[in-house]
Amino acid sequence: LSRLVTTSRFNEASLQAAAESVTVASLTAFIDDTLSENHIRGYLFGNYDATDVAELASLIRETFPNRTPTEYSRARVYAPQAEQTLVYNEELPVEDLGMMLLYAANEPTVENQARGQVLEAHLSNRAFNQLRTEEQLGYAAGAFATELGEHPLVGLYIQTPVLAPVPMLERFERFARDYEALLAAVTEAEFNELKAGVLTSLTQPPKNLAEEASPYISDWGDENYRYDSRSSLIAAVEAVTLEDIQTYYRTTVLGDKPSRILTQLRGRKFAEEPLAEILDSRVITDVEAFHQEMPVQELIIKNPSKE
Repeated sequence: LSRLVTTSRFNEASLQAAAESVTVASLTAFIDDTLSENHIRGYLFGNYDATDVAELASLIRETFPNRTPTEYSRARVYAPQAEQTLVYNEELPVEDLGMMLLYAANEPTVENQARGQVLEAHLSNRAFNQLRTEEQLGYAAGAFATELGEHPLVGLYIQTPVLAPVPMLERFERFARDYEALLAAVTEAEFNELKAGVLTSLTQPPKNLAEEASPYISDWGDENYRYDSRSSLIAAVEAVTLEDIQTYYRTTVLGDKPSRILTQLRGRKFAEEPLAEILDSRVITDVEAFHQEMPVQELIIKNPSKE
């Protein structure tokens, strides 16, 4: 999935060809170019004060006295399009089938991210119980909520030695339809427990320095210098209602033409079985060519004066 939707990822064949072309001279030239033309960003977290930061900045200036500054460049991420389905297929030298079906939210908002996280607390449990425990379709099976950049998604995944691609996709789609009734049966008391669990995971004290730094370094990487992604998400989760997640599921998953991404990793056991197809979908055969013209999410620098 990351290789499909992120411009910084490349096909293994391309990486292998590039590695084979490297010489001592080209490597040396690359090192020289990188040290002379670059964009240096520093992130310090922990027991530092302003003096430490100033000393580090001074050391960097002394170490690279003649460098030419360049623009900070971030990888671009695919922007899901309304009513568009992407399909990516790959053959693997293993036995099983790996499949993931993702549904993109209508809008890339923190409110939808919050709805997805609360929904996941219920959906993941039901998908695991049904697909793995009861039907035993695969050891790794379930559902989750995630984000591509700023865009929330809801997804089903499995690694299965049981079903070929076509019946597996049919099973995913049938589960997605049937789940609406399970979600409609959730009581307010059950919903409050689900939301409380999500809030606990977001607000519990960090166990170590890495956990404490994680939300800040994530914002730093995204140039969000307000460093407020975690607090914004917590506030949005606190505001989520049961009706919100029921509506979110219907609009994201059950629309006539949802925005989707399907990945199929076909193992040797199913090599003679047809891959699943989705009507009017776009099958991506060349990831790098797709990166050159795919719609991308807007890069937003939040509160740049605080950099």
